[in-house]
Amino acid sequence: MRVILGKNRREYGTTMRKELQIPTLESRRKVKLATVVYKSVNGNCTQYLHDVLLRNRYDNETRSKGLILPKCKLETYKRSYEYQAVTLWNDLTDGTKSANTIDSFKTNVRKEILTYERVNK
Repeated sequence: MRVILGKNRREYGTTMRKELQIPTLESRRKVKLATVVYKSVNGNCTQYLHDVLLRNRYDNETRSKGLILPKCKLETYKRSYEYQAVTLWNDLTDGTKSANTIDSFKTNVRKEILTYERVNK
């Protein structure tokens, strides 16, 4: 990044990353996780992931139309794949969740996550 921007070695990487508009590792992980959940909800993933995520799903039509957040007693469980995936999915807007193709879903998720990061940081 320093070579591209012509900066010296004392410049912070964070400011250069923001200047080049490179997403953080955390946001890239969220996009990947959201993509796996999208595939799981639409039946385009392995049976195991489908079963893990969708065992906690509302069967009848409700207002939330989301996945049921598993109950947890420990803070360590909040770092688990299942908990993180369900939380992220339920935080997405309905327009993003109902995308027709995986490419449009990824585009919408990237916009939503990056917008959220800019507002909250």
